[in-house]
Amino acid sequence: MSSEDNGSPEEHAIYVWDHFIAQSASENTFFVAHSYGGLAFVELMIQREAEVKNKVTAVALTDSVHNVWHQEAGKTVREWMRENCCNWVSSSEPLDTSVESMLPDCPRVSAGTERHELTSWKSFPSIFKFFSEAIEAKTSSVKPAPTRRSNRIRYEEF
Repeated sequence: MSSEDNGSPEEHAIYVWDHFIAQSASENTFFVAHSYGGLAFVELMIQREAEVKNKVTAVALTDSVHNVWHQEAGKTVREWMRENCCNWVSSSEPLDTSVESMLPDCPRVSAGTERHELTSWKSFPSIFKFFSEAIEAKTSSVKPAPTRRSNRIRYEEF
């Protein structure tokens, strides 16, 4: 792992994706991204959109500082995030209370704490429930007939 591949958190996220996650046989990958990690995840989405959509089932952001406008995330990235991400943010509201957002990217709910550094820890029970529901929805949904390409990719992953 050279320093040029990992010169920034965004470059590191792409390096880890390319060298480890993309090559794994996993069909259901989950991310928990805290603070700047959310920004690195959005950059990964922008750089590897089709791959991420194919492999990632759900993303839990905790007090993420990402910004889909400043990062120039396209409409398809924003739509995917709305469906597959949730951001647990620091708030005085009880855990999982909906919190208004100015950004049209993903739902924001309270992490049940006002302390930034505790947002992941405080929201873990909700995050695991979110992941369980995401995998349930994915495995129980009726999928349209796969295209030849998606069928080929699916068998190559085994």
